[in-house]
Amino acid sequence: MIERKRGTVLFVSSIAGRVPMPFLMPYSMTKFALSAAGAGLRAEMDQLGKNVQVALIEPGAIHTGFNQSMTARKYEWMGAQSYFAGQAARMKSREARIFELIEARDTRAVVAKIVKATEATRPRLRYVAPWPQGVVVRLARVLGV
Repeated sequence: MIERKRGTVLFVSSIAGRVPMPFLMPYSMTKFALSAAGAGLRAEMDQLGKNVQVALIEPGAIHTGFNQSMTARKYEWMGAQSYFAGQAARMKSREARIFELIEARDTRAVVAKIVKATEATRPRLRYVAPWPQGVVVRLARVLGV
């Protein structure tokens, strides 16, 4: 891309890289690392001035079963001796309600953001989908949550 003086690199990260969930730090850390890599590579490509674009796609919660599987696994290690044993059932119930409320039912919004970033002459650094979840992320950041 540098030699051709054009191209677009897309990193698929996650909203969880900016607003981590308790007990899912390994997942959030990898997504945060992807976001940092994308932002850093974008700055490097801008420095070169070779028209190589870099953008981050940050999907939110989509109803694919992934979120339920990932959150369920964290409770496997919370046995009777865990500091969190007394809270596990309540946390699990709350998370299930949250995902039921916020999860998008299809991936079209994410696909649309990928297409938009790919076709843009100068894409934005971040594309969050679905947009209501992006608004929540921005509010959380502004409020320091």
